[in-house]
Amino acid sequence: NNYLAALTSFGNSFALAFSDFSTGEFFTTTHFSFSSALNELIRFSPRECLIPVSLQVNQEIIKRMKDAGCFLNPLDDHYFKMDTARTILLEHFNKSTLDSFGMSEYDKTISSAGALLYYLTETQKKSLHHITKISVRSNNLIMLLEGSTYRNLELVKNMRDGSSKGTVLEVLDQTATAMGARMLKQWLKNPLLHVEMIDQRLNAV
Repeated sequence: NNYLAALTSFGNSFALAFSDFSTGEFFTTTHFSFSSALNELIRFSPRECLIPVSLQVNQEIIKRMKDAGCFLNPLDDHYFKMDTARTILLEHFNKSTLDSFGMSEYDKTISSAGALLYYLTETQKKSLHHITKISVRSNNLIMLLEGSTYRNLELVKNMRDGSSKGTVLEVLDQTATAMGARMLKQWLKNPLLHVEMIDQRLNAV
């Protein structure tokens, strides 16, 4: 996957949005600490992360994101405002509300999702018709791995050259299609917490 991300803050909480333009995947997460949000960025390794211009004043956050390898792209705060972001999303999905996506009217992730969708529209110069929905991912369903743990386990990237050689992914990947390979990679990045869901996955395998 080739992700683009957007991050914005609301006090001590952080809203993240991710999209892979090539596949149309589009999802959001909410985090109640910067460390948790940073771990999510490390896990999905976006090629670029949009942030509001105003967030640049927080030098500690900026430094930690850069140290983690995030390429930061400041975007005018206007596109992160709830009203603006909501309008962008409603117009794109041709909806009157975002309730069908599991996003309430005041969902903080609307801010980052709207800004990300605006940026994709402006930069891709192509129709975004294949982006048909937003998934709101709950942190209660998956195990949140710290960035250092994720790297040290070498799940999908080795610590030597950043390739998949010698990783858990290389050992397990017997998939026959690109779609299957992407799914396996997502499963490794997002270990499940609920026994019932784990059993369903194992039964499918």
